[in-house]
Amino acid sequence: KAGRFDDIIKKLEDGTYEKGTILLVESMDRFGRENIDDALFTFIRFIRAGGVFAFCDLNEGERINSLGAGNVNIHQIISAMDIARGYWKRRQNWKVGSLKNQQRDLENGYLGKFTRRGKDQIIKDYPYWLSFNPDLIAPKGFSGGWWDIDEKRAEEIREVFKLMPTMGLRRTANYMAKKGMMNAKKTKLVNKGDIERLLKNKGVLGIRTESHVRKKTKTGKEFLCYPAIITQQDWDLAQLGKSNRNASRANFTNGIYHRNLFE
Repeated sequence: KAGRFDDIIKKLEDGTYEKGTILLVESMDRFGRENIDDALFTFIRFIRAGGVFAFCDLNEGERINSLGAGNVNIHQIISAMDIARGYWKRRQNWKVGSLKNQQRDLENGYLGKFTRRGKDQIIKDYPYWLSFNPDLIAPKGFSGGWWDIDEKRAEEIREVFKLMPTMGLRRTANYMAKKGMMNAKKTKLVNKGDIERLLKNKGVLGIRTESHVRKKTKTGKEFLCYPAIITQQDWDLAQLGKSNRNASRANFTNGIYHRNLFE
């Protein structure tokens, strides 16, 4: 992950990790994200801090604790870094091309590249209350399949948006948790954070918002490609309720009275 090399180097320098600790790296590709100068600088910093490298794809995992080590030379290391950098760039271009194709498909209403949600699978690249079904006939303007809706979860979401204008975030979360509403991953009852994230999810209006951060393809576009489960009016009222700190307390109370000492 980003920043992990710095973390490891600091722990070698402050003694958290013993000198001679081996960092086993699956592939030299891990250095492909940086240009050669930066990659080599990181490499040298790690060795000078007392670390030892072992790359699975370089000299069969031989340990490297110096650029002048007898079992490997600097030319091999730089060559491997250069190859890894070139491969990383090609992968980035493939990803950019894939994202551009996805945008073009969505603009044309083609949904066939989505995949069906697997059994007990929670995380997908579309809203958790939907599952793509390639066998369904799509409405006019779309092709490639359509969406199955988890009606139980959709009904809970509709109730959240109905409650928000009068109850606000915290009370809505408490109320829905008492009714047994689970978070998106189905690991625990919903809390305030879950409800807040739901209120930002335009998927309830049928809108897919471009969320990746790649500069070459980031357009900020929104694509209408899901079935809407709430109305625009419900959305607008819920946003107003979220920002209203004086939302009515009449619908729900936690039974605790707080006295303001500065009244």
